[in-house]
Amino acid sequence: MIKDKNIKYKFKTEFFPVTSFNSFIGTAASQSMAGNLVEAGTDNGYSALEMNNNDDIARLVMPIPSHWDTANNILFRVLYVQETGSFNPVTYAVKFKQSAFGAAISGADDGGELDTPIPNDISTGSDALDATAWGTMNGGTLLGANDVVCFDIKSVNGTDVVTQLVGFEVAYMPKFTDGPQHAAATVPTDA
Repeated sequence: MIKDKNIKYKFKTEFFPVTSFNSFIGTAASQSMAGNLVEAGTDNGYSALEMNNNDDIARLVMPIPSHWDTANNILFRVLYVQETGSFNPVTYAVKFKQSAFGAAISGADDGGELDTPIPNDISTGSDALDATAWGTMNGGTLLGANDVVCFDIKSVNGTDVVTQLVGFEVAYMPKFTDGPQHAAATVPTDA
């Protein structure tokens, strides 16, 4: 068991590609992911979800990972391709809702938001893969009494900016021992 409180644990990251999301709620005729997946950019060779209207939502429902130390801050960012409206600000909101198994979880609109929202991002250009800066969920927000979390990645771009969601990245302190990990690590700044 690791007991040295002077160890500086490094943030680990986990990537959830758009193909791992459960559903898409938005303006497109199909409410399933399959009807809205496109090839990112014009021919980039990987999948993306076109989000072409304000309030389009990509939803990921999953068990709360036991290897995330939820007592420490958890960071979130979005990877995307900007299809139209290059060099205009790109904005994503992340909402979440947590629940125990056996209870209905129907979306995150009436749930929580990140304590530090993902800041507006400026794309490097059409068809380029970009990553937003990190937003933060304060430690202790995800509760051990809950089993599942629903994340809604919401486009807040209006119709002038069309983006393609490639995925969702999470940076977290790994859970090694009972209780929170004690040493603060440097927050990722690579976006």
